[in-house]
Amino acid sequence: MSHSEGHIVLLAPMTGPVVPLANVPDPVFSGGMFGDGIGVDPLEGRLVAPCEGTVTHLARTGHAVTLATAEGAEILLHIGIDTVELNGKGFAPMIEQGAHVHAGDVLIEFDQDQIALHAPSLVSVIAIANSDAFEIVERAQGGMLKAGETPLLLLRPRDGAAADASRQLSATSVTEEARAQVTLVHAGGLHARPAARAREAARGFDARVEVRYEGRKAAIESVVGLLGLGAGQGATVELLGVGPQARAAVDAIADELTREAHGEVEEKPARQSSPAPQTVTPAAGETLAPNTLAGVCASPGVAIGKLVRWDDADIDPPEQASGTSAAESRLLDKAIATVDADLGTTVRDASQRGAVGEAGIFAVHRVLLEDPTLLDAARDLISLGKSAGFAWREAIRAQIAILTNIEDALLAERAADLR
Repeated sequence: MSHSEGHIVLLAPMTGPVVPLANVPDPVFSGGMFGDGIGVDPLEGRLVAPCEGTVTHLARTGHAVTLATAEGAEILLHIGIDTVELNGKGFAPMIEQGAHVHAGDVLIEFDQDQIALHAPSLVSVIAIANSDAFEIVERAQGGMLKAGETPLLLLRPRDGAAADASRQLSATSVTEEARAQVTLVHAGGLHARPAARAREAARGFDARVEVRYEGRKAAIESVVGLLGLGAGQGATVELLGVGPQARAAVDAIADELTREAHGEVEEKPARQSSPAPQTVTPAAGETLAPNTLAGVCASPGVAIGKLVRWDDADIDPPEQASGTSAAESRLLDKAIATVDADLGTTVRDASQRGAVGEAGIFAVHRVLLEDPTLLDAARDLISLGKSAGFAWREAIRAQIAILTNIEDALLAERAADLR
């Protein structure tokens, strides 16, 4: 592994074989919630410093430590999986918080047998907690590591601004993590309104939270991502939180998702008294009977009157940008702000009329407008030279495709909302 100017070399903190991050048996780490990194399966009960730095956080239970380098990189060293549950048993820290250490200094000694008997796995992780500011440009590809000797990772600052901003972040509690399992007992499961409320419940907490269900995951900020999980009534989802206020954030979201079981009163009687008709999908190649329309029930109820066919107008924005990517990005921001203001007026009018359900629907539409999954996808396309209109339409279409592929009537309704 080469060492060029401005780069940071991290040596192996443990002796043992390399484990790729994706193979670490814990979704919090393998999913990158602690940042990019690599795993080690330790053969000796010693954790050493991978570089020179300051101990910014030593876990109360002695199972993890965070170092800050002079350049501002935050290096998390975590021994074993779910070892916080051991409450310190089997761990002997050799340093104190605030200590200045050099590469190879022993940080923590641990009893491998004790941990192996009482934790899910001994596989340990070295992660870059502020991966937004420092990227891994080289990593050990496999084989046996020797603590304090084998080069493991090579880091490079992404840019000065990111590094400076990251340096100001508090690393004192970066190793806090929290989990909770929540069973969705209310009608509809994790549909748009509870997803939006869960997102609101997480606001203000210094934590990153993901929701996981049947191998899929979504950030709590993304209502579109949460809908795409397809977690219906009776599903048990897992909440995973990382950060100084992870426990508080996870608890707040869990409370919101279970509180929802007692809410939504204005919708439930309508659904119970007038259940949505079953959607019948014709077999491939089968033609519909004359005067029959195929579709998905968007809102149960009875309507009497003249039936006319209303086809969507196909808005076809130019694919290529007419200006710079920055200009197109500003156009997208302006369009979103305009629609958001219109929806705000609609929500306010509905609330004043006492139409709680209607106000709730359009409030969810406002949340979808600022969804990071949609915005990030659109901005990625704009950066490739696409127009703002084309990029937004493609981002929406991608999410419609995901929701349409999940067999759930409520999610089919949300696909209609996105259209």
